Amino acid sequence: MNYRYEQSGNTVSDALSLTEWREDCAIVRVRCGNGQIIIDGDKHSARDGDYFVLRPFVLYSFHSDGNPFAADLFVFNARSLAGNGGEYDIGDFLHFINKKNVPCAVSAATEWHEAFDGFAGKLFRDSDEQTKAKALYETFALLYDKRFVTAEFNVTEEKQRYAVKTILDVIRSEYDKTISVSNAARTIGYDEFYTMKLFKRFTGLPLVEYVNRYRIKLACGLLKANGKDISEIASETGFSNVSYFNRQFKRLTGVTPSVYRLTAAGK
Repeated sequence: MNYRYEQSGNTVSDALSLTEWREDCAIVRVRCGNGQIIIDGDKHSARDGDYFVLRPFVLYSFHSDGNPFAADLFVFNARSLAGNGGEYDIGDFLHFINKKNVPCAVSAATEWHEAFDGFAGKLFRDSDEQTKAKALYETFALLYDKRFVTAEFNVTEEKQRYAVKTILDVIRSEYDKTISVSNAARTIGYDEFYTMKLFKRFTGLPLVEYVNRYRIKLACGLLKANGKDISEIASETGFSNVSYFNRQFKRLTGVTPSVYRLTAAGK
């Protein structure tokens, strides 16, 4: 399969929203609510019906305004779909997809949104591969025709994005170890002040807050999956102090770890 469909965003709160990236392209459709999507450090208002096109490896995160907010993603591998010689070969658009011309936004207020929704909307409905291939081709043909995005490729921004992705990789692999701004700065070769500004620009969060959210999100999964002591789960997810873990957990989820576990178990 060259396509897959995902749901993202939280319908109650974005307290545990984290920055993501993927190797494939994605088309995002805001399903409900108002919020914000941060793409490679650029903030975009996101409202019901808006679309965003993401090229491979961009950093993105969803943030609600405190009300229900959710988005759907249609994910596809552009290279595997190109060069097949078929009627709807998107190879002609690879240069458009892989450069800084993407990401781009098509808001519900855009003059040609209805036409775009007519093509892209088919990607989010049940249909066969041929129908999806045609809809994807028509979607990018329309984007190309309208010349909606004209930004030039920015080498400096690519380096900045790579630096932030490097920090995110470290967080994912070493969340149970000490992660500080000074450590992150040494990893990417920038000074601490610049590292703090860069990380917050691309993720929307200070480094320490992002690390706490990542750890608490992991802890939620462990609380639902096994019966380990809360102190043990706190330690496994990088919290050396169980009291601090409990405070952060309640701040981000609204309940204590014990209550969360009971609720998840349906008790």
